[in-house]
Amino acid sequence: MANEMKVTDWKEFCKGKRIRAKYGIKKIGKQEPYFSITGEILRLECGKWRTYECGCIHDDISEHFPELTRLIRWHLFSATTGPMHYVANATFWWEIATGIRERGKFDPDVIKAFASTVVLGSVNGEDDLPVVEDHDGAMTFSVHGHRRDGTPWENRLTSAEDVASFLSARLPVLMERFTSDMRDAGVL
Repeated sequence: MANEMKVTDWKEFCKGKRIRAKYGIKKIGKQEPYFSITGEILRLECGKWRTYECGCIHDDISEHFPELTRLIRWHLFSATTGPMHYVANATFWWEIATGIRERGKFDPDVIKAFASTVVLGSVNGEDDLPVVEDHDGAMTFSVHGHRRDGTPWENRLTSAEDVASFLSARLPVLMERFTSDMRDAGVL
């Protein structure tokens, strides 16, 4: 299973640029295999194709290979344990969002970082982004969604233990969704 990467054909865009995507299960050294999707953009300079941009260029991959968009959310997801550093990364972003930890100078949008870390929206009924609200100086962090019958639900995360419990409860369904998407894409 490891290192069986698929590579798209080059796709020309703009004048003098082309892009391709590479995706599949990858293993480096002793770490467990994980899903990776990256891209490469070349630019024609003086008659030669030269690397212009490469790596996690997910917006460009989505734009030029829309059929791969649904796979991007699984980047750095292990087929055996789930998202890389699932609980630690989610807790880190939760702590920043709720003011427990100070936001770094170059930190991204913490709500989107949390959602991306836990692949929010991949379990039926979940909204794509959590809600953080200030109630008289106390920050609340909630994940919302809807049951199959349409009634709303809310999971308020008030401690690191709540975060870990929320993540643990949804992991089996997340693993099923990952496996299903990977099979549909011919990766597994």
